Amino acid sequence: MVIHDVGEYAGAVYIAMELVGGRTLGAFLQSQAPSLPDIVRCFRDMARGLDAAHASGLVHRDLKPQNVLVTPEGVVKITDFGLARTIGDVEGGTRREGGGAPFAGVLSLTALTHTGQVVGTPAYMAPEQFCGEVGDARSDAFASG
Repeated sequence: MVIHDVGEYAGAVYIAMELVGGRTLGAFLQSQAPSLPDIVRCFRDMARGLDAAHASGLVHRDLKPQNVLVTPEGVVKITDFGLARTIGDVEGGTRREGGGAPFAGVLSLTALTHTGQVVGTPAYMAPEQFCGEVGDARSDAFASG
């Protein structure tokens, strides 16, 4: 997803993003029997998108077919980073919040949820999320399966 602007207006944070046409990955998979190569391409592209999010320091934490869009041209886009957080560091077997959120000056993504709180969609959550532990890139990979 392309982000055009991030800011604050009247005490509320806003993010202006591109409008994406198409359908969710779930709707795509249920439509007119897509070919195996098209399905593999969609999941490969989703994995590349997740890799890009992780490389920028974000964990999605709510990846599911409804949060992945497939445009009419077949481009795959991951959406709804509402539960995202920065990737935590692993130190001494415990995880802590990490820094480096792309919009840390405007919006602290780590402040949106509390440690120990269960977040995500249960049908797609990794086991550690059910236990209230901090998710990481592996949690997103589990959800993508």
